Amino acid sequence: MCKGKDGKLHANLLCPVDVREMPEGILPDMQNTEEAVKLLKSVKDQGNHFFLAVGYYKPHIPFRYPKQFLELYPLENMTLAPDPFIPTGLPSVAYNPWTDVRKREDVQALNISFPYGPIPKEFQLQIRQNYFAAVSYLDSQVGKLLNVLDELGLANETIVVFTSDHG
Repeated sequence: MCKGKDGKLHANLLCPVDVREMPEGILPDMQNTEEAVKLLKSVKDQGNHFFLAVGYYKPHIPFRYPKQFLELYPLENMTLAPDPFIPTGLPSVAYNPWTDVRKREDVQALNISFPYGPIPKEFQLQIRQNYFAAVSYLDSQVGKLLNVLDELGLANETIVVFTSDHG
């Protein structure tokens, strides 16, 4: 949930937040990073080999991330996707009508026809802006982990594998 322009909580797709207003003053990916840092500090002094897998939620929807990351991508600098059109002759089985996205309140307010209704250009720009901001937020969390590896003197003895489920 994120606070809308009306000050109420909404289940929006686009959801930059003030982290101080979140439960416990933190977001889940920040908690994951903090816990990973604690674990790294605890294994450093043991001198044993270790395996640590850290999972993150972002940049999956909803795009809920600290709002300061939105400032990295001014809307006036955003561009539309190079080819936003559905390919001619695309089999219906191959098309994803993004039903999960359509459940979000800010998307529902656009009243986009199902299944092929176009997303308004202004909202397309906002989606790209928020996605880029969510990726930068995730990048900052990974950066914190890598910095801790350096600080603890573990970086030269650690293999880091970064993988994702898509993209």
